[in-house]
Parts: sequence; structure tokens; C-alpha cells
Amino acid sequence: MFGKGLAIRERFDNIRLDYLDMTNLQPDSRWSDRMTYDGSWENNLYNFFTRVLAKLVRDIRRPFILKGTEREDDTPIHKAIREALTNLVIHADYMIEGVLRVEKHDDRFYFSNPGSLKLPIADIYKGGNSKARNPHIQSMLRMLGYGDNIGSGFPTIVDACKKENWRKPLLCESNDLHTVELTISMTSVISEECIQQLRTILGETVFQSLDNEEVLILSVALTEGTVKNSLIQTLLDKNSLQVGKLLYSLVERNILVTESRGRWTSYGVNQNFRKVEKSRSKSQGVVDEKSRSKSQGVIDEKSRSKSQGVIDEKSRSKHKEEKQIRILEFCKSPRTLAEIARELNLSDRYYMKRNYIDSLLEDGSLCALQEAKTAPTQRYMATENK
Repeated sequence: MFGKGLAIRERFDNIRLDYLDMTNLQPDSRWSDRMTYDGSWENNLYNFFTRVLAKLVRDIRRPFILKGTEREDDTPIHKAIREALTNLVIHADYMIEGVLRVEKHDDRFYFSNPGSLKLPIADIYKGGNSKARNPHIQSMLRMLGYGDNIGSGFPTIVDACKKENWRKPLLCESNDLHTVELTISMTSVISEECIQQLRTILGETVFQSLDNEEVLILSVALTEGTVKNSLIQTLLDKNSLQVGKLLYSLVERNILVTESRGRWTSYGVNQNFRKVEKSRSKSQGVVDEKSRSKSQGVIDEKSRSKSQGVIDEKSRSKHKEEKQIRILEFCKSPRTLAEIARELNLSDRYYMKRNYIDSLLEDGSLCALQEAKTAPTQRYMATENK
């Protein structure tokens, strides 16, 4: 916390401290300011904290407010930035390799630290609980006037963003990279420009049919390029299943299109919505049923449906059997759901599990290697008798 930089780096050579100012970038510039190990400052946590805090709040406006006879300079945004930086330092895992990284952009603040969350994300947003990874560092910062230990820090950040009509701060955890990331966006939740774009893309009739949650999802997808289930969970305070239903409804109506990127499915606004809908309507057309019946003759509809149903059923059964054979061949070595989904080129691994894997588990062709069948790390392997 207060040691000499050289001694700290010898003991904690696994940890780096890095601050990047990405605001007002000039052409061909990667950053406008950076603070890292360059020999110009003593590289301890206290110096990093105080120097970075000053840089982060330097350009934030301070309205003239009197509290009694003294000027009140500590605005909700200043408090939010201070709380975010405090959380970065007190919750980082200094025993693993990683970077305490802070970035300042024109439209957001970004904080990243090595480690994992000690509480569920929903409890952190709600507040009232505090479980610091480094309680001694927390105590030292509190004695210096930064942070508290009653779990009100994150709600302070949420409330500040709400007052500014900014998007809800996004807290997420990456188990693969062993990092926790917080993004405080200075972008309005739903801008008027975004609303106008959606009206143009979808048309007035379709736009008016959307509810508030759907408008929010589409606005975020339009602004960010794509959106994921996890982000919408945070913004709407809903679980994965509830968000999935909203996203699937928009996909079924052709308003959102799916984009498979890596392990998770992303969703983007269908920019060609009106063109596709118009083309679809044209191709279907309006046909006079009586006239068509006269020219084509009378066909036994029940008989045709029955025969077509048999053909479709055989086709589906054959398709399913082919997929399951591929799964059994691929699972000669232990495989996760994500790996199997990539092998089959399927974006929805839970759909894949319901339709192909569950029946293989039931007939013993495939076995789960962990007792808890729903474990995220669950792997599957083909049995020897198949």
C-alpha cells in the first residue's frame, strides 16, 4: 500500500498497475495520457489510487452549490468514480497474475482487476452486503476517507448514473480470464436519435407495437452493434430465462438477428427489416382460393397433410439421427456442451441438449462425467457399448 516501488515489484511481479486516458485522441495516437511503471512515480497502491483518481475527475464539472457557508464540490458522479476506483483496489486478487487497469474514454469509464466476485452480482447491485477480498487495504482507505464497509458503494454508483440518465453501470465477471470488469457509461439510456433510427428501420406500425423492455433491448443493440443475454439481465434486472424469452420473441418477428461469436450468441438489429418483410409479403401474395381450386382441381387436404406429415417426420428423424451419430463420434473424448455446439455449428447449446443429448443420456449412449448434471463445467463422453 505504501511501500517502495522496486520492493513491491520484486514481491508482486505478477501484478501491474495501468491507467490509460483515451479521451480527445489525435490521429494515429493510442492514448492521450498513460500512467504505468516508467520510473516517474513510486509504484505503490496509494500513489496509484490518488494520482488516477485526480486524472479521472479532472474534467467532470463541479456545479456551484453551497452547503451552509461552504462550497459543496463532491457531486454524485465524483462519488461514483471514487467508489469504483476504491472497489478496484480492495477487491483485486494480488496473488494471481493480472493488471489493475483503469481507462478513461470520451463516453465511459472502465475498471478491471484480477480476481472473481465474492458475492452474486444481484446482491452487489442491491447493496447492503460487504465482503472485501482485502479487508486491511479497505480499512486503510476508509481511514483516509475513501469507501465504507457496509455495502453501499455500488448502489452509490448506480444512483449517480440514474440521476444523470446514464445507462446502468455494467458489472461482469470473466471466469476464463479471471477478471472483474466495471463499465460506467456516460451514454443516455435511450437517446432520441436512437428512437428515430428504430422508427426508420422498423416502420411506425411495428415500432408502436413494441413494449418498453423491447425498445430498451433494441436501443442497446443498435448503439453497441450487438447485445447479449447477460447484458440485458443487468439492465432489466431479470434472469437468463426471462431475457431469453424477450430476445427469442424479437428474433421470431425478424426484428433481431442472431450472430454466433465464440461461446455466446449475440443479437443485432435487423437493418433490412422493412425490405425483408416487403419481399416476404410479395412472395406469399394474396391468392383467390376458389379460383386456384378450380384451375388445380380438388385435392384431398387431409390426405396430403397426412402424407406430407409422414415425409416431414421421417426427414426430421433422419436429421436427428445424423446429429446424434456426430455427437457420439465427437464425444469419444470428454466434451463440454459449448464444444459440442461448436462442432455441430449450433448457436443454442441448450436447444441442442434438449433435442439431441438428453435422449442419448437416457438410452445410455452418452454419459455425464460429473454428478451434478447441470454443472457449467459438465462434460459428456460416449459409452463403449455404442
